[in-house]
Amino acid sequence: RLTELNDFGITSSPAIERIQAQGAVLMRQAGYGFSADGRNYGMAPRLPRLLRETGYKNVRPLACAVDFSANTDAWIDFYRNFEVTFTQGKRMNVAMKLFTEEEYDQLFQQFLVEMRSADFWGMCQLLSAFGQK
Repeated sequence: RLTELNDFGITSSPAIERIQAQGAVLMRQAGYGFSADGRNYGMAPRLPRLLRETGYKNVRPLACAVDFSANTDAWIDFYRNFEVTFTQGKRMNVAMKLFTEEEYDQLFQQFLVEMRSADFWGMCQLLSAFGQK
């Protein structure tokens, strides 16, 4: 079994959406993932093929979604994951000139406020691929 996110989800936060969009571009420029155009990471759709290419049989996909909207159990985990990911991604985003340091800092602060809003919503999709050796 292999499991990957399609992306880090779709949210009601313009700051998260902007950082994530640039993050997918950054990952593509750095040579990570399988995206054809940098709009996503391209990992999840490749899982079944990767299993078949390594000799697995009866390969089948299974998709699920995680709701990390305000007042859900998953909210705090996603909040902390975004906080850590965006903090660690700042240096590379600025170095690759996707943002100025000031733009990134402003978006980071905006994300903190937006995600703490009572009307924040977010959902991500995961894809698992199962196979037998």
